[in-house]
Amino acid sequence: MLRGNLRSPRSRLQGKDNALKFLIAMLALASLACNAFAGNLEPFPEPPTVDSRPSATEKPQSATPSPTQIDAGAPVVSILVNLNVRSGPGLQYDRVGFLSQGASAAVIGADKSSGWWKIDCPASLSVNECWVSGGSQFVTANNMQDVPTAVAPPTPTTIPPTVEVGHGLLAYIDGGRLFVASLNLGQDPPELAQDPRQVSTADGVEHFAFSPDGRRIAYTAGSESTNSLNVVNVNGGDHRTLVSSNILPLAVRQESSRTTVLIDTIHWLPDGSSVAFNTRVQNLDGPGGINQEDLWLATLEGELANTFPAGGGGGAFVMESATHVLLSRAAEIARGDLRTGEQEILLQFDPINTASEYIYYPIPQLTARGTYLAVPAQDPWPAEAETTLWRMLVNTPAIEIGRLAAIPLDQPVSWSSDGRLTSFIRRSNSEEQPFLRMYTAEGDGSSAVPYAGGAELNFLAWKPGDEQFLYAGMGFYAVGRPQAPPVQLLMPAGQIISQGDWLKGDNFVVVIIDPANQGWQIQSANTSGETRLLANGTGGGPAIAVWYQEE
Repeated sequence: MLRGNLRSPRSRLQGKDNALKFLIAMLALASLACNAFAGNLEPFPEPPTVDSRPSATEKPQSATPSPTQIDAGAPVVSILVNLNVRSGPGLQYDRVGFLSQGASAAVIGADKSSGWWKIDCPASLSVNECWVSGGSQFVTANNMQDVPTAVAPPTPTTIPPTVEVGHGLLAYIDGGRLFVASLNLGQDPPELAQDPRQVSTADGVEHFAFSPDGRRIAYTAGSESTNSLNVVNVNGGDHRTLVSSNILPLAVRQESSRTTVLIDTIHWLPDGSSVAFNTRVQNLDGPGGINQEDLWLATLEGELANTFPAGGGGGAFVMESATHVLLSRAAEIARGDLRTGEQEILLQFDPINTASEYIYYPIPQLTARGTYLAVPAQDPWPAEAETTLWRMLVNTPAIEIGRLAAIPLDQPVSWSSDGRLTSFIRRSNSEEQPFLRMYTAEGDGSSAVPYAGGAELNFLAWKPGDEQFLYAGMGFYAVGRPQAPPVQLLMPAGQIISQGDWLKGDNFVVVIIDPANQGWQIQSANTSGETRLLANGTGGGPAIAVWYQEE
């Protein structure tokens, strides 16, 4: 049992879209295809193993099973890609082994509803039943005219695991694959309680988010032409594809004749029963895309509802409560009722000039004192351009509370969890010293006090329920507190911090990128300057999310 009163669990995905660069990152993945004979969708070709980095206590699955002699003219499947073998016809069943590309297997039954084949279990697998997907992108089937219908075993009822007391979770994307690691928060700084485990069924993960109770994780994965919304237990069990983008309508037309609809932003409902998402239209003939400003709800049972059609949802959105959502559009903020579909416009503004086709959507920030919002000027580029600060309470209109000048588009204003304080970064007006300066201020932006300066300052996160915050600059990252000197942690020359977030107590995690060596690290640290390595890899820095139970 946790001591003290339980507060809402904390689940945050860090990492900012750079509005000045206007990039949309697309991760490569094999596209969806129809299955062999029922027309159902098999979500993705699966890798031979779930976890490319198994723990010391986990036995790896066997390599390619030894071949079985197959009579001429007998029903057989030829394996086109490395393919998992499961205990039943579907991704909800356990993996029991795999067949390598080029292998063959005798077929002894079929499940017509799912399009999966029941095969003779290879001698190297000590299991009772073996099934493989019948998708034409996975296997070639021959001599199937007399294959009998097989009785599928009962669907396993996987109960999502609870997070052990004193532990937290770290999720991150590495090479398009989604990993989850358990953290021992009793150590200072926290250490791995379990090796990172791959929980996605394929590469190409884009966005992800922990459920409010930390027992599941939702993620999108796909290619430039199609993607899907998936939910999986944090231990990798009970994987579900809730919706594939190829069934979603195209409502916003672009000049290119080759466009596709993709699932974009995702958020859990506070009760964890459903995942909300919006969609974007992607141009397949070149860069560029546009959000359809819609809103969908997908339940864990696979029910799908278009709560707010295109133009009636938001290019960005925040779940205000279990029944209401805040919708950010190109020129207004609205509050929508998820039960009735009704809306009210909270405030309107001029569309922000981003000097490109990129649309800037102001993001509401929920705090204990209401919801805060920073809206840039229509022309945000002059030094004197003002960003307007707004506050919104439930069932009340938006109230203007202050204005700030010279706020960069890619460094939005950030409020503390109680809403009493705010931090913002200003551009320098001096061309001789092109640096940024960070300020701390009251929640309305008043009484601003310069705190730190530097060429590449980046605000990371406020500590929940406290006045401490994380930020980074060229060659360092730091813990700050208003009216107190920062605690700086120096890094080797050339390394940069891309993301950071708080864990329990005085601990936090940061993502450190080493461009010269094309590598990255995720470290835990504390406010005393001690650090511990949690994960590392090559390539660009990963996106991260953390979850822990607050006392």
